[in-house]
Amino acid sequence: MKQKSRTLILLSWMHDILLFEGIYVLAIAIWNIRGWEVIFSLLNGLFMILPVALSYLVVSKCKNLWLFLIFSLVTIWGIHTASGNIVTSWLTVFVFLFRFYVKMKQGEIRRKMKEMPNAAGAQEDKATWEVPTLLDAPRIPHCLLLTVMYLGMLSFGRPELLHLMLGLLAAEFCVCLAYCYLESLEGFVRKNIRVANLPAGTMKKIGNAILLAGIVGLVLFMLPAAIYHKEPLANLRLPSLDMEGEMADLYQENTEPDYLMEELLRLKSHAKKTPEWLKLASELLYNFTLLGVILAVIKIIFMAIRKAMETFSDDSNDEIIFLDKGNDSKTEKEGRLRSGKKESFLSADRRIRRLYKKMLRRALKEKPYGNETPTELETKAGLTSYDGEDVKRIHELYEKARYGLDECTPEEAKQCGHILSGFKFPQSRRQ
Repeated sequence: MKQKSRTLILLSWMHDILLFEGIYVLAIAIWNIRGWEVIFSLLNGLFMILPVALSYLVVSKCKNLWLFLIFSLVTIWGIHTASGNIVTSWLTVFVFLFRFYVKMKQGEIRRKMKEMPNAAGAQEDKATWEVPTLLDAPRIPHCLLLTVMYLGMLSFGRPELLHLMLGLLAAEFCVCLAYCYLESLEGFVRKNIRVANLPAGTMKKIGNAILLAGIVGLVLFMLPAAIYHKEPLANLRLPSLDMEGEMADLYQENTEPDYLMEELLRLKSHAKKTPEWLKLASELLYNFTLLGVILAVIKIIFMAIRKAMETFSDDSNDEIIFLDKGNDSKTEKEGRLRSGKKESFLSADRRIRRLYKKMLRRALKEKPYGNETPTELETKAGLTSYDGEDVKRIHELYEKARYGLDECTPEEAKQCGHILSGFKFPQSRRQ
């Protein structure tokens, strides 16, 4: 629902490739692949960047369900033909199905949010608004997937593959840490960018420097263990299952006669035959029931397709925020803008801030730097030297409109406009 930076997108793609490489390593161990085929299988894991990137770009741009399905089928067929690997084909199918499911889930959430008035969605169950993030948002618990694959390879006796899987796990841990850190940093900057002229660019540079230093330190910490030490579980040997003794008792044949089966066979031999009319009635009832079920399934499928097309074509760039105050929708505001009634739908806070900025622009002789406080701007404009309560009252209204918890009233906005309409600027200030 919200746009991500290119760095976060690239990190999510790296996360996907690391998970898929782990699946390929596990497949190599299961099928006992050796020699050059091992390198070929690992290259197929890197080849998965194509479906991951294409599915992300298409699902974010395409708003037609049928076009997305056609593109998905063509891409799956092309990758299956080019790679000739069954694992690559099924992973490609999984990627497109996962993107499709996330797109549908987001559309369903947006529709529910739009139907709820004001803050009604805040009382809903949190699971209602959750979207799967396995491929799009790396998290530390996702490392458990590679951990399970690592533990599953212990019984195959392939130390070199265990070492490779451990390296994938370490890389996945670093990628997840970097993604979570950058996502939190961007969320903080986006939330506070308009508070006290926050230097967003400088904060991002400092945050990236801290991240780079942390990743380098983590790599240097793990590098000696990777070079000079053996894989910790390479020498682990699982004991074989002993089928002798008590376990063999489970497979001993039961020589006692089965009296229940003999009684069932006797009852079957004495059972009466079913009349022909009852057989015919049963067949007719079966056919009518089957026809009704088929019609109901067809109707449900058509309704699901129609609903899926509406959900898939919904815009994914809108951001819905539950507030305690009701606001006009974006389409209504755009319509009023086109009709020329721009001032009629602005809130009192917006009108007061706009009037205050107009007053400063008229009074200032030089261009402000952008980091001044309202009091400093008034001093530069020479408004603090004015006698009377007008400038003080306008300043109080602006502070309330910008930083106050309570919303300004329409009467206060009218008062601000009335004061500025009769405000006298010196001749030297109007240039």
